[in-house]
Amino acid sequence: MRNKLRFAVWLWPHSRAKIWVLNRLGYEIDSSATVGACLFWHVDKVKIGPGASVQQFNAVRNLRLFSLEQGALLGSYNFISAAPPFAIWFPKSHHGELKMAPYAKIASRHTIDCSGRVSIGTFSSIAGHNTTFLTHSTDLRLNAQVARPIVIGDRSFVGTNSIVLGGAVLPARSILAAGSLLTASRSAGNPGLWAGMPAKWKSVTDGLWFDREETRTTSVADSVSGEQIVDAF
Repeated sequence: MRNKLRFAVWLWPHSRAKIWVLNRLGYEIDSSATVGACLFWHVDKVKIGPGASVQQFNAVRNLRLFSLEQGALLGSYNFISAAPPFAIWFPKSHHGELKMAPYAKIASRHTIDCSGRVSIGTFSSIAGHNTTFLTHSTDLRLNAQVARPIVIGDRSFVGTNSIVLGGAVLPARSILAAGSLLTASRSAGNPGLWAGMPAKWKSVTDGLWFDREETRTTSVADSVSGEQIVDAF
């Protein structure tokens, strides 16, 4: 019954009343957060911090934990899910979790498989569209499905239409180039630009973006004249 009530309330547009009811149903949502109309089904724990935002038209299902810390942003039309058997049979593990650190961002139209925990670091961004995080797959040696975590380090940038596989780690202050494939790694590797299929380290990175103090990038610049407009969005 509680899952059905939560599902129904999540369909409401953002309001203080919606937050109050969801908290009464066992979630932890700060009064300053924004929670748009979404599909949430069988999501055990929700923690949304001050100023965090879940925009409308996301679909989230079968998660043990959905966590956005202060200022984090989940855009629209994302599909976030987990394969239930991992959390059922391994209850002491961290399967079925999405954790977004302060001011982390997932833009729109991405597919995030959280069968293994997905962690997005502080001020990191899953940008563009159509990136896929796939944490579970078939281990051919074991003839079994396995789920491994994905970690995106602090102040890192994942370009559009990328693929990130279970066990992958993108180091802090790094870029995963658009259209790249990031595979499992035994260590975080060197910070910098990672690109290719599979992604390999290419060069060091630098730029004002890595030291920004806001979740969104709201300025625009003309690529020909170089003119820049601050707070255009």
